[in-house]
Amino acid sequence: MGLFLAVSAFQVESSETVEAALRKHAAPAGEPGEDAEIYAAVNGWSVVLWPVYFFGVGAATRNLATEIGGLAGAVFVHDDDYWLHALTRGGEVIDRSCSVPEAMFEYLEPPGWCAGDPAALAAAVGADPEVVGRYLAVGEERNRKAHPDDDHELWECRVFIDFWRRLGITWPARASDPAATVPMAAGWTKDLPFGDPWTVG
Repeated sequence: MGLFLAVSAFQVESSETVEAALRKHAAPAGEPGEDAEIYAAVNGWSVVLWPVYFFGVGAATRNLATEIGGLAGAVFVHDDDYWLHALTRGGEVIDRSCSVPEAMFEYLEPPGWCAGDPAALAAAVGADPEVVGRYLAVGEERNRKAHPDDDHELWECRVFIDFWRRLGITWPARASDPAATVPMAAGWTKDLPFGDPWTVG
């Protein structure tokens, strides 16, 4: 089995802001819950590492962004086959993409959003569209790096870490040392007002 990974990043000054939002959806005291790990904010972004098979990361990030304010990014790595990215502000989806559309939509025509929108993405985070665009809609030429100083080639799902760095988001240096851990209530994403950014529209 390949890698599954669900992560979010919220544009905040302190991870305490993210923790406060997550605790509104925490499991009641004494009841079990799946842990969400919140990492200290670096350069104005706090990363949240969700349970491994948290397929609701897109909807969760999108809805929490309405509570927290500012930009929020979500990434879901599916079995090392492809990774999904979404950038939202409040309920608005600014950009979304899929690294290998033919893997996600095996028997269907991939929707246009799979290619992402480098201009919209770059404008939102203050980046260069040419720089971030190299990670999107890469086609068959994946056995290469988007930029020489990247740590991963485009075929590797962990290349999203390099991609995030271009957006200003820093992957935690010590993934075993979160600033806080919140046990989330079972099924807490079911009744959220905004849906998965990768299946709507």
